[in-house]
Amino acid sequence: MFFIIKFYEENPAGRTYKSESKKNREAVSMSLFQITNKTNTMKKLSHQILQIHVFFFLVIFQLPSYSQNINPIYGLGFSPYKDGQSPNIGSRISESQIDSLLKIIKPYTNWIRTYSCAHGIEKTGKIAHKLGLKIAAGAYLGPDMKANQDEINNLISAGKNDEIDIAVVGNEVFRSGLNVQQLMDYISQVKTALPNIKVTTGEIYSDYLKYPKLIKAVDFLLVHIYPFWENENIDCAIYFLNSTYEKVKTNAEGKEICIGEAGWASCGYKQGRAEPGPENASAHFLNFISWAKEKQVNYFYFEAFDESWKTKDEGTGMQGGCWGIWDKDGKMKPGMNRVFEGKVNKDNWMVKVPPFPSDNSSIEFTHVPGKTSNDWLEGVVKGVLPQDYKVAIYIKINGSCWTKPTFAEPLTEIDCDGTFRCNIFTGGANDKKASEVCAYLLPSGKKPGLMKGNCNIAIDPNKIFSATIK
Repeated sequence: MFFIIKFYEENPAGRTYKSESKKNREAVSMSLFQITNKTNTMKKLSHQILQIHVFFFLVIFQLPSYSQNINPIYGLGFSPYKDGQSPNIGSRISESQIDSLLKIIKPYTNWIRTYSCAHGIEKTGKIAHKLGLKIAAGAYLGPDMKANQDEINNLISAGKNDEIDIAVVGNEVFRSGLNVQQLMDYISQVKTALPNIKVTTGEIYSDYLKYPKLIKAVDFLLVHIYPFWENENIDCAIYFLNSTYEKVKTNAEGKEICIGEAGWASCGYKQGRAEPGPENASAHFLNFISWAKEKQVNYFYFEAFDESWKTKDEGTGMQGGCWGIWDKDGKMKPGMNRVFEGKVNKDNWMVKVPPFPSDNSSIEFTHVPGKTSNDWLEGVVKGVLPQDYKVAIYIKINGSCWTKPTFAEPLTEIDCDGTFRCNIFTGGANDKKASEVCAYLLPSGKKPGLMKGNCNIAIDPNKIFSATIK
């Protein structure tokens, strides 16, 4: 049976203690009086006894506030940079800083994912393991080949010292100028050195789809899916994430897919239909965790703490620094607690009723870009469930037909609200000569015939919808 007694100091000459239980307080007081009365040394010993008494109850009986009713999630992205620190200026992070930040999130997650193995961050695995956390440790890869090798060497060293559980070789490296072969060479180097540790790389879903040989190179896929950066509104975000996940799964050759990053900005500017803000950020967190639990998908939600340096250095504006569950001072943001309280939303990633009911399926173009425009084609689909169909689109140029947006991605997804968007000017100057855009519906799972100049298509002409490009 446990009870909690909290003490406070009123003045240096004498200490008082405050009990949540009057009976317990009186019992403790009487016990102290009897002890000191029998020894007749109350003045000399009372201060020491009270110190021991306080220590005893605080250590033995006062339970940590975080130990009650917390449902930890699978994993969080973790970066330890604070105000005034940045990887771009080579800030070195102390072990004590890493330890203090990990202790904040420890009750709330089972895994963490890091993004570098240099400047002190290579010590994160050792510290995490002492706290009972597992770690997917990352090595940053950029244009500096010497720095890259240092990162790889530190990652391998940490693996050989049993300080990491997963090795993540690079993060969205194609943005920094590396090519797929260079990335695969680094992956091979780490796999050879650490045969008993799973090795992967963190990449945007589209890059995994673009490079099938990268899928073969990793032990499992660590995939980044951000509905926010895809201009999705909050109501369709998880629908988009789920359909994207299923697309990657189809091409994953049976390998496990772990969501390496997913999140929503709590501040900043609007990204298409995606609106940042605390309410949407917490809603996306709850919706994502609900989806991951139902689908039994492992993940590293992005991210633990806001990072001030990203506001300026990453070039993403104000919202670059506000993706955390906790703010930069370690305070949990409003609404995020719902996940840790065990709340879930049921099936918020499938559409039950056609957004635009109709007796017949049809496509309506709501915006057709002009020949001098860089806008995307926009439209709505009526009479079908979005997840059951996709839109096949092609343009006509001087009597020839060309699949859009690309031969590699010949189909366009329908959003949960029945809308769709497609870039029809992906072929350069020739595409600007297009006179007509055409589209038809294709059941999910079926592949369209690629149109590479030919206009032969085995589709009922009455089911092809077209518009003039002016």
